[in-house]
Amino acid sequence: MLAPTTSKGAYDECWALVWPSSAEVRQLLLSTISADTVRGADTSPQFGQLNTRLGETYDGYHLFRARVTCGAPILALTAGAMLAVVAVWIRRLDFAARLHDGMRKSDLQFVQVLETAAWSLPAAILASATGCYLALSTGGTDALVVGITAVASCASMVAGAVIGGVLTTIVIREGNLFRYFKNR
Repeated sequence: MLAPTTSKGAYDECWALVWPSSAEVRQLLLSTISADTVRGADTSPQFGQLNTRLGETYDGYHLFRARVTCGAPILALTAGAMLAVVAVWIRRLDFAARLHDGMRKSDLQFVQVLETAAWSLPAAILASATGCYLALSTGGTDALVVGITAVASCASMVAGAVIGGVLTTIVIREGNLFRYFKNR
């Protein structure tokens, strides 16, 4: 950002705020020096960092991988799977009765996928929209990354829910119908 001024004289300092640090900044700052100023000066231009202790190096990849939300998709996958396991296990008597009535196991699993999608997709869409809205409303430069993380976490939750539901449906057996009935 340039700040126009009405001054006609030369300045003795030029400051630049750059984050993350870039090698091209030195060349850009050199372009601000007048040729007359360099010829008349006893010393060459000096470049320095205002805060000499912090910000000399920037390892964006390491900082990105060490962020707090790094494990959010895995946590969402696990939470979705656990929620689906509980949801199916509560209905195990109903599923065993369907198998007893002659429903094929593959049909039961298909129905389970549809039922899991019916509750997990709306939740994921709402959570993704909320995450993207919050990322954009903060006005940060990393809004895209925050939005992608929110969407990835929600997609992981749906995948975990579907996988957890199908795996729990596989465990339910028609032969356990009376045991499920007795234990309810």
